[in-house]
Amino acid sequence: RLLGKQLQVLQGGQDGGVIIVEGEAGIGKSRLLEDLLQQAEELGVTAFLGAGDAIEKSAAYHPWRAVFWDLFELNESADAEPPGAGRLSPGQRERVLAHLKTAVPEKLQLAPLLNAVLPIDLPDNELTEQMSGEVRGGNTQDLLAALLADQARKRPLLMVLEDAHWLDSASWALTRLVSREVAPMLLVIATRPLPDPLPAEYAILLQRTTTHHLPLATLPPGEALQLVCLRLGVEALPEPVKELLLKKASGHPFFSEEMAYALRDTGMITIENGQSHLALSVDELNALSFPDTIDSVITSRIDLLTAQQQLTLKVASVIGRVFAFRMLRDIHPIAADKPFLPEQLGTLERLDITPLETPEPDLSYIFKHIITQEVAYNLMSFAQRRGLHQ
Repeated sequence: RLLGKQLQVLQGGQDGGVIIVEGEAGIGKSRLLEDLLQQAEELGVTAFLGAGDAIEKSAAYHPWRAVFWDLFELNESADAEPPGAGRLSPGQRERVLAHLKTAVPEKLQLAPLLNAVLPIDLPDNELTEQMSGEVRGGNTQDLLAALLADQARKRPLLMVLEDAHWLDSASWALTRLVSREVAPMLLVIATRPLPDPLPAEYAILLQRTTTHHLPLATLPPGEALQLVCLRLGVEALPEPVKELLLKKASGHPFFSEEMAYALRDTGMITIENGQSHLALSVDELNALSFPDTIDSVITSRIDLLTAQQQLTLKVASVIGRVFAFRMLRDIHPIAADKPFLPEQLGTLERLDITPLETPEPDLSYIFKHIITQEVAYNLMSFAQRRGLHQ
């Protein structure tokens, strides 16, 4: 309700302030943001989405790169290169410079500073080559904030930063500056609980009177079980299964889902015509040893896959939470397995591990949850990861 209310405030031309959604992994932060972004699309509110990444957590401004890719509409260029390309095409570079000249002409000389967020590959000029350290960082952030402020003056802006627990220090500094300089805007930040000492910029945002802090707790027992029923497509669950889920997952949404999927995948519960049935006795169920953490439940589900499916999942985890079929095929290390990738991905989609993200011709899939991507990635050795990254 709060997210929807502040979005309405923003649509009316007023500043929406800052909302911080905080909760442990799998608690439902991403689902809330998905709903907010859908509302924004229906209302015609311009929305930009950036996200931290565990692998790129030390790369300056990485969470903001997607934001400025969309701001400059680089996918619209006739010779568009994809976001993961090594450098922008000539047409994309011209689009950026033309936008810069129109939006903030007084900062045109600072164009080489955009190298920090885009692979624009512009050489330093007489002004920027003199900048280094804090001076360069400050000017870069001023330029980026000015570009977003120009966009917000045209249309109210929804800015969403997901997985903020992986933001680097430069991204936190830019986040604070944007929250102060860009209006009208609604800034929504989703993060796992951060350890002390908190990043200074985050602590300042938390203390503002215009900031709404939403700590997410686990679901009540009835809602947790209702969620599992919806995910499995059943009307109800056997009583022993209910007791097991509530005891182990304690109302944690993603943990509850993954445990239910594990019970289904191992055949401990069967589903037929919207009805679920326990496939073993209550004593046998109680005698079994179940994983106590989300990571171990996901690992147990991955262990049920074939060796080929497991490798495909691991290769995909290197690409990112969203991965294109073409890139997966290109970097897959086993040539003999490549013809079977569509079949393997079909199985992973059916198991709700990597659902379809976009259909042909730009076929791509998404890890159901970023925790699943993390677990698959961490199952590889350093040597395996290094080879795939290269």
